[in-house]
Amino acid sequence: MSFSSIFSYPVVKVMLALILVALLGGAAWWLYLSAPKPGPVPTNFQECATLYPVKVGLPKTCKVPWGKTFVEYTGNASSVDGQVRVDLPPAPVLDSSPVTVSGAAQKDWYSGGEMTVELLAGTGATIAAAQAQETAAAAPAGMLAFKVTLTFAAQQPGTQGALVIIKAGGNQKLILPVVF
Repeated sequence: MSFSSIFSYPVVKVMLALILVALLGGAAWWLYLSAPKPGPVPTNFQECATLYPVKVGLPKTCKVPWGKTFVEYTGNASSVDGQVRVDLPPAPVLDSSPVTVSGAAQKDWYSGGEMTVELLAGTGATIAAAQAQETAAAAPAGMLAFKVTLTFAAQQPGTQGALVIIKAGGNQKLILPVVF
């Protein structure tokens, strides 16, 4: 009986098939058990910061190992000593495009009656940018009112991003976290 004739028996073919299936199943089970499992799933920046490292900057960010990034919401107040005020609700949700942003800034934030406003995705990529125009609306003393409309592609609901107001010359920025 030759070696090749052994494989002609149906029982041997079935046995080899079963051995192959068992090996593949064992390999799949091993891969499943050795795959990294996500840790606790945070739902906001504060929860993320207690579980994972925080990247210091404006704003502070916390990234979970599987890619989601949370941005610290510092409120509607300006982080540049009252030089800029943006009229947004607390933890603003930008669930549709376009969005109109208004507020007031000190005169030196403008150049030619304009200043740059950007909308960033959670990855930091710019998804909208426009020049805010000085308006005649009422503003606090020493400040000029502004208004800008930003048009952006739909973002994954619940993801975080940032609204960035940039001073003329680019040497100061006000960064406000937003949710899409």
